[in-house]
Amino acid sequence: MASVKYHIGTLGYFVILLGVFGGPIVGWWLIFEGDIIAIIHNLKLGMPGWAWVGLKYGISFVIALILMGSLILVGMLMLAWGSRSNK
Repeated sequence: MASVKYHIGTLGYFVILLGVFGGPIVGWWLIFEGDIIAIIHNLKLGMPGWAWVGLKYGISFVIALILMGSLILVGMLMLAWGSRSNK
């Protein structure tokens, strides 16, 4: 059982790194190529240009933060439950 906890603890570090580096990448993708743009495109038609740009960047930023925070939280939970010691 100690070996399983050791490996889960190790994976926790990788999940945290995935959250830290993956969150901004997903946010960048959502801003420039993601489906979120297609979803809010219909809103664009009824809004002034500056409001649509603010909405696009705001939603993409929030989604990136949520992803980054949730992956960091999962990684920290894995670190708390797992163990890096090989006892």
